[in-house]
Amino acid sequence: MKLKSVARLLGRLMPALALTAIMTLSSSQLGAITTTTTYNFSGQCTDCNGTATAQLTLLSSYVLGTSITTSNFVSFHYDGTNLISAFTINLADVGFLSGSLPATLPGPATLSVIDTTFFGFDSGITGQWNVGGDDFGTLGVYSLAGATTGAPEPGTLGVMGAGLGLLGFAARRKLRR
Repeated sequence: MKLKSVARLLGRLMPALALTAIMTLSSSQLGAITTTTTYNFSGQCTDCNGTATAQLTLLSSYVLGTSITTSNFVSFHYDGTNLISAFTINLADVGFLSGSLPATLPGPATLSVIDTTFFGFDSGITGQWNVGGDDFGTLGVYSLAGATTGAPEPGTLGVMGAGLGLLGFAARRKLRR
């Protein structure tokens, strides 16, 4: 083959090779989509009115019966009662985190989620729970609320956009010939 023929062949194949590389990167980046699982908490108030509720959100990779750590914690949201206002502790706000959910749900669990101001939520395996030392209760139980899929990370969208842009460029180039 002549050098010109090889160069021409490479010139024709380059958009397809580049598109293949970008789409391969894009599909491997799709694993970066975050999935989470939310667990509902419900407990009977002993000093507040009615039932207290909360939501614990963990990465879906969390395995019931194992320790909850900062590597699988997403957030904890307390819905509030007549004594304590609603609050949320996100990963960036965690000062102390300890405990685990039971291997089978529904059931009580040992969990401490404390923010950097030393305010937070505690529940025990006997079903007793408290919030900030002001809300107290019994019969605290966790149950599975469900899993959600988050949005792709920005890098994933960028790579996919570049791949689509290259595909459009290759199609336009082909139409001009």
